[in-house]
Amino acid sequence: MKVIVVGLPLFSKRFVEDINQFSNTKELVFIDTYSSKFELLKFLILLPFVDGVLSINGVTDNSGTLNYVLRWKKKLWMQWVGTDVLLASERFAKDELLRKYIDYAYNVTDAKWLKEELAQANIEADENSYKFLDRPTVNLKKYDSIKVLSYVAKNRENFYGLNHIVKLAESNPEITFNIVGTDSYHEKLPSNIILHGWVSHEEMYKMMSEHAIFIRLTDHDGYSASVIESMSLGCEVIASHPFENAYVPNEENLIDKFQFVIEKIRDRGLLPNAENSNLYLKKFHKETVLKDLYHQLKKFYE
Repeated sequence: MKVIVVGLPLFSKRFVEDINQFSNTKELVFIDTYSSKFELLKFLILLPFVDGVLSINGVTDNSGTLNYVLRWKKKLWMQWVGTDVLLASERFAKDELLRKYIDYAYNVTDAKWLKEELAQANIEADENSYKFLDRPTVNLKKYDSIKVLSYVAKNRENFYGLNHIVKLAESNPEITFNIVGTDSYHEKLPSNIILHGWVSHEEMYKMMSEHAIFIRLTDHDGYSASVIESMSLGCEVIASHPFENAYVPNEENLIDKFQFVIEKIRDRGLLPNAENSNLYLKKFHKETVLKDLYHQLKKFYE
């Protein structure tokens, strides 16, 4: 099997490294066709000699790179992420959805709700996650107090649910809400909301292990790696999408659901949720995920 991987560089590079490391081969190669003419030339030189191309994003408008894939009749796997699905839905509603790559490709996404959204845009996709946990085991420790953690991207605060977090903080002034990602907000925040700005992955992981609740109230989402990690650490997760074992509130019952979660943690004596941890450690075990994905890639391309 020889496959070129294109698309979002951050995810594509890691995808290639993970699969090649697992298989102890160099069957996948990432080419950043966005960055330079040299990389595009490299893509064109290699394309005739590979089994196919894997795109780490679903494409709904014209792509010079994928046009060559169709011209050479190479197999195409398109892995749809959250933003791709949102764009596909918008273009479908406006009757601006380009289908030539969609109808040619094998389409895959990583969350049940994304699969359903794609189906509404008349795109049939299989569900398969390529995300996994780097740490196979965790040491669960009792919390000192109930605190809340969330990731909120800078300049996209309300898309990531900061407006909902403000409502929860105002109704629970005794609880600290730590926000990673953004370091400022255009409105005055309650004193129990603390903005930390950007932190390293290691620091984020440490913070997750110290917080009883993780909030992910985004307007739109894929299968978030932060939810996977926080669940594996025994957090209770309050989310806008139905991650397994998460609490999914609506506008009317947000505060009530939050209070219910608080009581559950108190009833456990401030212990992490071992059921969540065991479930996610098993489901997203690195070797299990990569083994399954590698065999699916081999089956598709060979």
